[in-house]
Amino acid sequence: MPRKKPPSKSKRRQTLLLGLLALLVGGVWLAIATGTLSLSAAVALGPPEARPVTPEPPAPTFHPTLDRPLTLLVMGTDAVGSDGRASLDGNSDTMLLLRLDPREGRIRVVSIPRDTRSPIPGHATFKINAANAWGGPELAARTVSDLLGVTVDRFFLVSLQGLIAAVDAIGGVDADVPKRLRYRDRAGALDINLEPGRQHLSGKDIEGLLRFRHDDLGDLGRVQRQQAFILDLVPQILQPTHLLKLPILLGILRNNAETNLTPYELLQLAGWLRSLDPKADLQLTVLPGKAGIIGGGWFWIPDPREIDPFLVTHYGKIPAPPVPPEAPSVTLLRPHGVAPKLWRETLATLQAAGYRVNVDDSGPLEAETQVIAQKGNPEGAQHLLETLGSGRILVAGIGDLHSDYTVRLGADWLATRHP
Repeated sequence: MPRKKPPSKSKRRQTLLLGLLALLVGGVWLAIATGTLSLSAAVALGPPEARPVTPEPPAPTFHPTLDRPLTLLVMGTDAVGSDGRASLDGNSDTMLLLRLDPREGRIRVVSIPRDTRSPIPGHATFKINAANAWGGPELAARTVSDLLGVTVDRFFLVSLQGLIAAVDAIGGVDADVPKRLRYRDRAGALDINLEPGRQHLSGKDIEGLLRFRHDDLGDLGRVQRQQAFILDLVPQILQPTHLLKLPILLGILRNNAETNLTPYELLQLAGWLRSLDPKADLQLTVLPGKAGIIGGGWFWIPDPREIDPFLVTHYGKIPAPPVPPEAPSVTLLRPHGVAPKLWRETLATLQAAGYRVNVDDSGPLEAETQVIAQKGNPEGAQHLLETLGSGRILVAGIGDLHSDYTVRLGADWLATRHP
């Protein structure tokens, strides 16, 4: 059964929520380190219909660690209210694709803007944040996988209320507010009023920092603030002083998060993350693209090809077959009075040499043949000149700018055809 349609524009909320993965794994690690968390407790973090996800493994006698690369989609929903798991059915306001690689000791993150235009399997081409509302985190993961051409191994979905409650439960966090942020939305119960500078922020303050996008950068500015917040949050959440608040954090996660990570994978992540330096071993980027209006709607039009080398190297993407280079194009100016047979022979010679030829009429025959490299490639022009058999090279932007080269035929060319 498809989920309900995404909320109307007036009900969409622009949140969220990046650090709860760090809250989850950091809290799990702290509990494992002191022996206060069992595998049965970790099972409770999974979706209700899927518990237990896998049979509980034997209690380990060591701290397990991640033993393979893992691609994890972290999402935050924009639904509001205190209805716990029901609020997980909304649009995904934040989407982060993480690559956790124990071989390199790195976490890499691709931020996917909420308005990214993407085909959603079984539905329309629309903003990617609707995938979770239409088909849950499974459909969102499939959509991201199809868009970027990578395998998404696991997902982790959290709600807005989880962020606010978790930040408040640890007594707030320190974060940088890059500039004055002021915005009020009475219908959305949102009142953002933050001064610039580094400061200690509550859960509601963090909500405002991450939701605000009413400036020239729009959603991209919000993505940048989200990434800066990750860099701030991770080292703070891993402080041992938060151990006493672990039961509260686990309760918040249980009511406001859904994941298909298995209990043992949670333990592996916890064991691995404690060995990383969040500032040195965390690399973040944004899905390239450009803003545009299509059908009256505002979209982020992605161009995943720009980060294909990054995805191939670090996310296990299978590289696309190499595209053979396109044959160079030549605009051949046809002088007046040239015999048709001679003209056809010259045209056939250039085409046989691999050139794409566009013919344009010219004036009288030039005194000397000119091969014009209007795109600044004299080496390629030399090869063309050798094919013609005579002439000189001119590097200048005076030829046909829609082609690679322009050829003005001259009397020297004609002489080689009539010895």
